[in-house]
Amino acid sequence: MEFVPIGKLKKTHGLQGEIKLEIEDKFLELLFALGVLFVEQTGSPMPFFIESIRGKGAMIAKLEEVDDKETANALANKVVYLRRTDIPFTDEELAEEESDLLYYYLKDYELLDQEKNRIGKILEVADYPQQEMAIVQTEEGPELLIPLLEDWITVIDTEHKTVQMELPEGLVDL
Repeated sequence: MEFVPIGKLKKTHGLQGEIKLEIEDKFLELLFALGVLFVEQTGSPMPFFIESIRGKGAMIAKLEEVDDKETANALANKVVYLRRTDIPFTDEELAEEESDLLYYYLKDYELLDQEKNRIGKILEVADYPQQEMAIVQTEEGPELLIPLLEDWITVIDTEHKTVQMELPEGLVDL
């Protein structure tokens, strides 16, 4: 299951298990509606149901089964997640504020050539002085730098997480 970071638990507040909570604005309404957040515990995200949240900006949360300062302290400074399936935003909308890069959301997409042959997986989208570049891991082993130029991109399939590009001859053979 895929999880999306939406904020962070800060330090404890008081002795009754309350903890300060910082959430990205675009996720606030969704968090209130869901009533649950996930925090990584022993290597995997665990659900915590929200009893109450008060305050604006720097909010103070009371989570179920977190009833004392010691338990809350174990959650301090941890990243807060929501399940990707609970978030109604597209990958593009999620990436919008995370980066100034236009094609940031293509990370982890499969790169295909014009004949739909697999070139490799996009490990990262990096900002180079002249344009954005996809760092692509090929099956043969070496990483390639592929310019993400609008004229070269023919299809972005968000459902199947693929990008089809019409690349100049020889570019992938460098």
